[in-house]
Amino acid sequence: MPTEADLARREGRDYETGAQLLQRILAERRKAWTGKGKYKEPEPPDTTGLPELPEGWCWASVGQLSTKVVDGVHKKPTYVPSGIPFVTVRNLTAGAGISLERLHYVTEADHAEFSKRTNVERGDILISKDGTLGVVRIVDTDVAFSVFVSVALVKPVCRAMGMFLLHALSAPQVQLQMVPKGSGLQHIHLEDLRADCIPVAPMEEQHRIVAEVERRLSIADRLMANLGDDLGRAGRMRQAVLLGAFGGRASLASASTG
Repeated sequence: MPTEADLARREGRDYETGAQLLQRILAERRKAWTGKGKYKEPEPPDTTGLPELPEGWCWASVGQLSTKVVDGVHKKPTYVPSGIPFVTVRNLTAGAGISLERLHYVTEADHAEFSKRTNVERGDILISKDGTLGVVRIVDTDVAFSVFVSVALVKPVCRAMGMFLLHALSAPQVQLQMVPKGSGLQHIHLEDLRADCIPVAPMEEQHRIVAEVERRLSIADRLMANLGDDLGRAGRMRQAVLLGAFGGRASLASASTG
């Protein structure tokens, strides 16, 4: 399966490049601004040392692709026996997806207050920023919940990019940018997360890459189920799939050509 640039050239048509998509996203981001004060353009990516991308792709910062990058409540809340689920890092690391088992709960009033800063919605991206770092999950539920300071929320401007961003943020090349800081308990700073660079493909090519990554991850998961409970090998296989999808010009083209 050729890249979108190859397809467009072969079919004699135009296409929206990654750079054009980014400009559209930035315009939508600016239009959707509801914060206080004057709108501030997000910082562009620092592409120093980054690999060359396939034709029609571009680099963008996480901040450019998001309406907000924030973390959860900074103060441990008062828990209640039942109410609104309160998600911490352990709910991101308990398995695939976001586990809503082994939860603490907060009141609806506290949740409403916490949501003024961190309003989690379907299609948002959650990233562990304290403790176990860089675990990436997409919100695929309409169940309301709040998050702790150890969890960062990335709210994509373009909701159709959610799965692409999930896999890009999980790829080794982007994970390497999530450099922890601090003595003792290390954590990812939000300003650093906003500056992390994501490769942006044309939208149609994103869909094809997501489908191919999902197919290969499914195969890897089935292989690991047959090989037994070897979490280290499973992790390496998943990382190899993502490395092939987001690892520079040659492997990116390979991922999209399958």
